[in-house]
Parts: sequence; structure tokens; C-alpha cells
Amino acid sequence: MAKNSLNTRRQITFSEFGINDIFLLGSYNNNASNQLLPTHIHENIMEICFLKKGNQIYQVQDDYYFLRGGDIFLTFPEEAHGTGIYPQDKGVLYWLQINLTKELDSFCNFIGEDSNSFRQKLLTIKNRHFKSQFNFSNEFEKIFKLFQPDFSLYDKIQFYSTITNILIQVINNSNDPKDQKFSIDIQNTIKYIEENAQEQLSIESLANLVNLSPSRFKAKFKSELGMPPGEFITRKKIDYAKELLSKGSLTITDISYKLNFSNSQYFSSVFKKYTQQTPTEFQKQFNY
Repeated sequence: MAKNSLNTRRQITFSEFGINDIFLLGSYNNNASNQLLPTHIHENIMEICFLKKGNQIYQVQDDYYFLRGGDIFLTFPEEAHGTGIYPQDKGVLYWLQINLTKELDSFCNFIGEDSNSFRQKLLTIKNRHFKSQFNFSNEFEKIFKLFQPDFSLYDKIQFYSTITNILIQVINNSNDPKDQKFSIDIQNTIKYIEENAQEQLSIESLANLVNLSPSRFKAKFKSELGMPPGEFITRKKIDYAKELLSKGSLTITDISYKLNFSNSQYFSSVFKKYTQQTPTEFQKQFNY
């Protein structure tokens, strides 16, 4: 278990206990934003994430998904995914990785066609983002408690019973997809911010744009996106900054003023907060 004064992380790799069909269970409890999760893939691995509390943004290919407490999020084998430009945010998250290769003789103690049918049922889940109607965190905590140095055959029986229940609940819960559609005024706001990220955008001007009071606008924006509008604006500025830095045609000072930061030092500190790199460190990967 990795721990510092702000964040706690746990992980079990099940192959260490002679289990091959279930690959890994992890969790974090972040009291502050952590580094971003780079884009990656898992060969033959399906990943199930349960956000117990907090907010988190994930990217799969070109699509972003905004998770709030109680959401389930799935990625399928060989899918490129990560957090994009966003950090691993404050909150409590569990992730379970299951091995869906057909080369294994069994899956969750099912063999032959039964194991293949179970795998196929998971692989054909249509909705990757949905609200949980089940206490997944309790089940994950049961697994963490089971895997001790004296792990026994009876513990293994309990483990597969718990895992099977989790997977069945994922399949059942996935039939009620998360409604990710934003209201028209919030859609318009998002589009306006994305097209004008370099400008000095105020809450008042954005609220006026959609004919809402500033307080109502802020509440509605946070309710739908899971973050305040000011933070969304900053993240879009950092996204734009990364694009400009990758081109190498402007200095860091030029970029900071272009994006309406008060000075380059402040820009650098905000950039590092969201990317875990300074602008200079980020730009070096493009050989500028």
C-alpha cells in the first residue's frame, strides 16, 4: 500500500495467489489531485472502475466521460484510455481488471461453454458509463480483507463468490445507462469556452450568455459537469496551452499572456498543477 499525507493507494495482483482469470484490484483515496493517468491499453483485460465519491474525467479515444460519486465506468480490451489532460482527482475510486482471454481453461470457476458465455456477456455490455444501484465498495473491501498472508482455500471460495456477484451486478446495472446529455444552455457554454479559451472569461459573462443568474449558472454547471465553471475554464486553457507548446512557435511567456494569465510564473504553477510537469518539461518531449 502506497501512502502519503494526502493520498492512499492499495493494489492486489491476484497472480501472486495463483489466480489468473482476475488480474488486479486497486483503489485510491485522494485528498488532493494526483498526476494524470497516461493513455494506455490492456491486452485481453476489461477494466471496471467504481467511483465511490468525488469527480473524475476519463478519456477513451476522442470521447470524454465525466464521472461523479456512485458511477461505474468500463473500458474493454485493447481500448486506449486515460484521463487525458485531467489529473486523477480528489475522491475514492476502485478498479478491477479481469482477464477475458479464451486461452484460460476457466473463468470464475465456470468451464467450457459456460465460461465463454460469461466472458461474452461482459464483452457485449452496451453502456460503458452508468450509475450503480449496488454497494460495490463493500464487495471490493471484502476482497481486500481476504487477501492476507494466510490466504486459504476457503478464502479463495469466498473470493470467487464475491467476484461473481460483482460481475453480475455490473451486467445488471449496465442496463440503466448514465444520462450524459447536458442541457442546451450548458452545451452552449461548453462550446463557447472551448472556442474562446484564450479570452478572459468571467462567470458573469457566461451566465449572461445563457440568461441565468451567476449563482444559478454556477450551481447548474457544477451539477451537470461535476466541477465549477472556473475550473473547467482553467482546464481548457491548459489544454490549449499544451497544443501551443507542442507547436513550439511561441515562448512560454507569450503563451501565458495569450491565455490571459497574469504572468508566466503563475501560468507555470497552474500548468504543473494539472499536468504534473512544468511547461518547459512538457515542451522538451517535442525537442524544442
